[in-house]
Amino acid sequence: MGLLHLALGNRPAARVALQQALVENLAFYPAHAALADVALNEGHQAAALREYAQAVELGGDDAAVRHRYAQALADAGRPGEAELQVRQVIELEPLFGAPYFTLGRVLEARGLGRQALAAYRDYVQRAPSLAPLIPQARARIAELSAMAADSGRQP
Repeated sequence: MGLLHLALGNRPAARVALQQALVENLAFYPAHAALADVALNEGHQAAALREYAQAVELGGDDAAVRHRYAQALADAGRPGEAELQVRQVIELEPLFGAPYFTLGRVLEARGLGRQALAAYRDYVQRAPSLAPLIPQARARIAELSAMAADSGRQP
């Protein structure tokens, strides 16, 4: 019911239904993940991170949930934690393209431009050609490649 309410745009009813699902089964990790999504949409970043952490703890093999958690950590300015999560996503689903873009973001945030460049290239290689982040990934590849070329020149 919670997902139906979300699809209809009724977040308060969705939250109530998802909380009720957790009353019935506290280990139902998809409800934790959905509550995290609701919290993010409402601007409650700390609550979202708590719910995602719980969802990942309970359903650690769900690469999509773990990836959403990694993205939320990256958006919260916690690139080290985000990197750990996204690397686990890649280990679970190495052909899933989106985590490579997230990895590029967090590696850039950590000042690891060469590694970020490789991650963006991996994303472009794996993502569908019409994926919405392809243009952004190509722009990051071009900028990071130019920076790498400039850093290799003699003054």
